[in-house]
Amino acid sequence: MKICIVTAVFGRHDLTKIVLDYYAKLSIDSGLVIPIAVGSEGKESEQLCTNTGWGYLEYPNQPLSQKFNALFEATKPHDPDLVILTGSDDLISPEIVQYYINNVKPTHTNLVGLKDLYFYSISQDQTLYFGGYNSLGYKNAPRSIGAGRCFSREVLERMDFRPWQAEKLNRGLDSSSTKQMKRRGIGEDIITMADAGGCAVDIKHPHVSLTNWKFIHAEDRIVANSDIEKHFLPELIACRTLRKNLIFVPDNTYDVQITDRRHPLFGKILHVTGKQAINWQERGIIDRP
Repeated sequence: MKICIVTAVFGRHDLTKIVLDYYAKLSIDSGLVIPIAVGSEGKESEQLCTNTGWGYLEYPNQPLSQKFNALFEATKPHDPDLVILTGSDDLISPEIVQYYINNVKPTHTNLVGLKDLYFYSISQDQTLYFGGYNSLGYKNAPRSIGAGRCFSREVLERMDFRPWQAEKLNRGLDSSSTKQMKRRGIGEDIITMADAGGCAVDIKHPHVSLTNWKFIHAEDRIVANSDIEKHFLPELIACRTLRKNLIFVPDNTYDVQITDRRHPLFGKILHVTGKQAINWQERGIIDRP
């Protein structure tokens, strides 16, 4: 098996380095995985990737769908049997990679992907379990999440190594690639983290994340941090050091204004702890100071 793990990088270099280091080690340990990244910040992103052992190509950051197409096309010279997609803020445990090796042949006719994963907020040091797009009630949502999607050689060739085709999008990439594959008769085979005996986590940076914390936060989704620590403890320890760069310091107090018009206290200025301010900021209840 020849496997490429691919990701796209932009900004959040402190978190991105933690993720790139993790997969570089996975590549060395497995002897099967070739890591390839696409960046858009010239020498800065190139050095970030190559210094951590990743192959690299440069491409404009927008539209993102075409940036990802360029990334997949860059795997062609490696003649991969499988290509596994991960975000630059996603960690996929070795058990999931091994599951793909054992169960997804190069001739597999469908995309294979995870139904569920965890979200971890660095600023709140909190873990949420996400049961999949269907758990949010989205209509016509893809069955698999983007993190950890596995593309067989057969699927890649049928898509001409361009899962997004001519689409020019910066959002909704999971749905878009799913639609493009459906048009070519390619379905989705879904597994859970439990099926693979592994773990996947999307890490929310204190400052920037594509998926806003407020859209996924719910009290009934909160789980113990130990659920992910047993798979990624060194990486989470490194992530927690990034909290020093938070705009709000958890133990300090601040005057903040409620800016979410749906909130019953909209417009009010309240005196709160930094911990509460961080929570509200990530849920979109207040703006950044």
